[in-house]
Amino acid sequence: QETFFDLLTASAFQVFADAGCDYLVIEVGLGGRFDSTRVFQPLAAVVTSIELEHEEVLGPGLAQIAWNKAGIYREGCPAFAGAGIPAEALQVLHDEAAQLGEPLWVAEPSHPCAAQLEPAHQQANYALAMLVLESIAPDAAAGLAELDPRTIRLAGRCEEFRTPRGQIVLFDVAHSENSLAAVLDLFRRRYHEGSRGVLFALRDDKDASVLAAALERRLGPRPSDESWWTCPAGDHPRSADPELLATVFGAEALARPTLPAGPQALLVTGSTYLVGALRASAQLSESNP
Repeated sequence: QETFFDLLTASAFQVFADAGCDYLVIEVGLGGRFDSTRVFQPLAAVVTSIELEHEEVLGPGLAQIAWNKAGIYREGCPAFAGAGIPAEALQVLHDEAAQLGEPLWVAEPSHPCAAQLEPAHQQANYALAMLVLESIAPDAAAGLAELDPRTIRLAGRCEEFRTPRGQIVLFDVAHSENSLAAVLDLFRRRYHEGSRGVLFALRDDKDASVLAAALERRLGPRPSDESWWTCPAGDHPRSADPELLATVFGAEALARPTLPAGPQALLVTGSTYLVGALRASAQLSESNP
């Protein structure tokens, strides 16, 4: 039986075909092995990272998640993996690629050209992109190498704006432990001289208590000059209850997504849907250099 995601995927492929795109970067819906994006033969198959998330569908455990993600690897298609994947999961990727007769190419933790990229995990993403492009599109890799990585923009990824009243708003779609820890660390270092706030949402398949404990373990207690608010994840029907999140994270719950006034710098994170909703609706001016 066809799902909404199946129909959306087919529609996207038709749009790309009509546009005459030379290359497509297709992200799987969830996992990969049983995903509807798997209907074509790719030029390269890439697993960027593996964490303990979506275990109710992909798990339990890193090895099972890796097995599901490794389902995108194909015979006759170069197989790649990002830096920092846990050894247990990386072995599963190696085994899957070997069964298909393909070596697994693993990116370095960073690339010399990307030393200025923030948060730090974007250096690893840049290194992975270069590794893939050097394999399948050398001319594109050469072109990317000539760019200053600091000029590369990704919507909703460490993207800075200002409100009409001068408040800095940093959007980042981080929603896993590693990415959230990296973005929070950057936010606190970059805007340490003024008051800060965090507007936060999650989907209801995330364990908020486990995530909160992990962030405190990695980053330490929340600074006293940093206020937190929780809200729905845009209009997503599976948004986590803001009241529950507020209790877990010591925050103030908002009934709808809105930019709280007060802090000089505000981080909006935790949900792609939240970032998309506020980025599109708020009156903001871009302030990235």
